[in-house]
Amino acid sequence: MQFLHFFFGISKKSSNFAIENRAHIGRRDIVKRLIINQKICSMNKSELVAAVAAKAEMSKAAAAKAVEATFEAMAKALKNGENVQLIGFGSFAVVKKAARQGINPATKAPITIPAKNVVRFRAGAKLAL
Repeated sequence: MQFLHFFFGISKKSSNFAIENRAHIGRRDIVKRLIINQKICSMNKSELVAAVAAKAEMSKAAAAKAVEATFEAMAKALKNGENVQLIGFGSFAVVKKAARQGINPATKAPITIPAKNVVRFRAGAKLAL
């Protein structure tokens, strides 16, 4: 919360988040994209399960199994180095990040950050906001 207040100028008011009146237009535009109806927009797994259950007219238990199975299948494919493409929604791809030099913030000593694989998401046409 302190980070949001410092960087975006957001204050907490009775469990709702509101934009403070600031003249920082760049940050304000970012905040407007993050906040809709006085609430920071995010969806957790249980909210996704509830939305799937409501849309598909199934029980939450069945929807939870379907969502979990979808995540497991996607994770398995990505771990095997395969791309996951959901036409219209977007695609997930495994990208190799090269090793690079970094700095330990505590000691200011240079360190080598090892190479690793990361998942990248590219939005599809139906997801374009």
